[in-house]
Amino acid sequence: MTTTSSQKDKYRWLLWLARIWNVLSIAFLLFMLIGHLIGDDGFAFANQKEWLMFLFFPLGVLLGLALCWWKPWLGGFVTIGSLIAFRLIGQEIDFNFWIDGSAAPGFLFLLYWALHKK
Repeated sequence: MTTTSSQKDKYRWLLWLARIWNVLSIAFLLFMLIGHLIGDDGFAFANQKEWLMFLFFPLGVLLGLALCWWKPWLGGFVTIGSLIAFRLIGQEIDFNFWIDGSAAPGFLFLLYWALHKK
């Protein structure tokens, strides 16, 4: 069975939800990142673990969210992979609205890609 363009368009709302949430997440993460960089501590990290966690969140998540505009599947995987790596390194498994919510567009882009691909 072939998928017509009208069947694929029924998931367009999901793409727009992901895009809008993506812009808000990028703005929030950049606000936090710039605040961290110009704050009193600057680029000071207590240890290598904190530095590694910083590479995955917010930097890896930001990279993934930016890639979502070009390739939704790639950006989604980078975003989710960065979030999982951040959680594993930090040994934090509890839900954090600000961290997980800012990476949520990666899930939405992957869902859109999977549904749109069929």
